[in-house]
Amino acid sequence: MKVFVLLLLAGCASQQREPVSPSLAARRECFKLLTAPSIQSADDFLRLGRAQRALAEKAPESPEGLRGLRCTLAAFEAASSLTPTDPVPPFEAAQTYFDLREFRSASRAFHRVLEIEPLYPAANLRLAQIARSGGDVPEATAYLKEEKRVNPEAAEAWVEQGNIDMSTRNFLSAETQFTRAHQLAPRNRDALFGRALARHLLGSFVAAEQDLGAVLALDPNFADGYWQLGLLHEKMNEPKKAISDYRAFLVRTNPASPLAANAGDKIRQLSRVNSASKSTH
Repeated sequence: MKVFVLLLLAGCASQQREPVSPSLAARRECFKLLTAPSIQSADDFLRLGRAQRALAEKAPESPEGLRGLRCTLAAFEAASSLTPTDPVPPFEAAQTYFDLREFRSASRAFHRVLEIEPLYPAANLRLAQIARSGGDVPEATAYLKEEKRVNPEAAEAWVEQGNIDMSTRNFLSAETQFTRAHQLAPRNRDALFGRALARHLLGSFVAAEQDLGAVLALDPNFADGYWQLGLLHEKMNEPKKAISDYRAFLVRTNPASPLAANAGDKIRQLSRVNSASKSTH
């Protein structure tokens, strides 16, 4: 097993993009974890992988977080080697590849999951997301159709189809997809936010405003929600509300982002419009 773990770590290091490939010290630390006397069974490796992923998720974009996912991946691959007919370890490995945005490896691993268990939840959904990231909308739609067939209660699949419909400007279908996702998962922020965008583009401004209000009730620090609410209130000719929305957006977004500068410009422009409107009354 020690030789196998070394090969796994070497493979994980070679696939990762620079500059976050595991350092020698990080690989040694991971090797110690993977070859500890208490780690023997596939379940042991699964528990270790999940624990390492939980640690990595505390700083997901940092080099340390990405290196932690390397150790996570090695643990899940080790579990897969011990139980080749169990779909859980390869799914965990596939999800880790997905989180690392190594979509080719993720795709191979998700297909391996489906070979073992064709009805495994979320595998087709992830393949759809990978296909969409590569611009293959027909393939993504086919995977989502299969995901909905085997897992009709999966709200995320309906959200993903809504996102595809939005990208192809099929806003009416997108609204339907997001509504179904909301029915399945009433606290799913993405479903409500997507439906708000679709309704805005369909001209259903009041309904869009209600959806955005519900989004911000679920997540008061969701900066994009305030941005979209500002755009919507501009469209509804409510400059005072729009100014408030853009100010709330600025408090919650990166001040160096292009949208932050854009929001500042909008506040100044709308303030002039609001002042002019007051002076005429």
